[in-house]
Amino acid sequence: LHPHTGAILNDSMLERVAMEDTQCADASFQRAVGPKAQFCRANLTNANFTESTCQGANFHQAVMSNAILTRSCMSNGRFVAAKLDSAKLDSGTFQSATFQDADM
Repeated sequence: LHPHTGAILNDSMLERVAMEDTQCADASFQRAVGPKAQFCRANLTNANFTESTCQGANFHQAVMSNAILTRSCMSNGRFVAAKLDSAKLDSGTFQSATFQDADM
């Protein structure tokens, strides 16, 4: 699976899917289920993860500027060195998530 800029993947099952280095700016992942999905180094600028469930997903070095993670469940997520400037994390669950060296 290699989504692209503006892709609509609402309500998708993304469990363990590998999306490293993909260009997914403006993509929509609303209500997607993606435990342990790999988004390393992906461009997720303006991506919408509203109400998605991605426990343990890896966003290492992902660019997530202006991304929307409202009401999402990202417990145990890895956002190491991710760029999250102006991202919306309202009412999200980030229990045990790692934000080491993230740009917020």
